[in-house]
Amino acid sequence: MKRWECFVCWKVNEDDEAAASASCLCFCCGRPRDFIPTSAMVQTRAKPLVLHGLSAAQHELHPTLVHSLQQAGLDLTDTDSSGWTALHCAAMLGDATAVRCLLQSEGNERQVVLEAARSGGWRALHLAVRGGHLQAVEELLLANADVDARLEASDDARTPLHIAAEHGHAEILDLLLR
Repeated sequence: MKRWECFVCWKVNEDDEAAASASCLCFCCGRPRDFIPTSAMVQTRAKPLVLHGLSAAQHELHPTLVHSLQQAGLDLTDTDSSGWTALHCAAMLGDATAVRCLLQSEGNERQVVLEAARSGGWRALHLAVRGGHLQAVEELLLANADVDARLEASDDARTPLHIAAEHGHAEILDLLLR
C-alpha cells in the first residue's frame, strides 16, 4: 500500500489501488491529494496568503512546501491585499527555516523581498524582532536586512532596534547592535 502526505495538514494518508488517482481526499482535512498544485497555482500565482493560511494552521511553514511552490512559480515578491509577503508571514511566526528557504533566491529578487514593507512600513525584520524570534532575526541579518529601516508613521518611526528595546528582547538587541 502506498502513502501520500497532505500538503495542508501534513497527515500521511493510505493510498489504495482504487483511490490511486490524484483526486483522492485527505482523511484528516478532506482536501484533494493535488490541492496545492491545482488550487494555489491556477491562473494567478500563489499569493502569500496561501502560505500565511497554511502557516497559521500549522504554526510553521514547511520548507518542502515552500520549495514546491517556488518550483511551481511562486513569485516571492507577490503580496496579498494587506501587503503581506511569504517572508513577512515566516518572520512573524519565527520560522527561521522558512525564512532561510525564502531568502535563497539570488540577487535583485532577494533584495526586493527583504525590503518589502507592509502598510506602516513593517518589514520582515520588524515582525521577527517584535515577536522575539532570535533565529529568524539572525537569518534576516545574514541576508543583509536593513537594521535602520523605520516604520512609516511620522509619530512612530521606530527601527527594529527600538522595537527590540520596547519588547525587552535583550539577545536581539545585542544582535542588532553588532
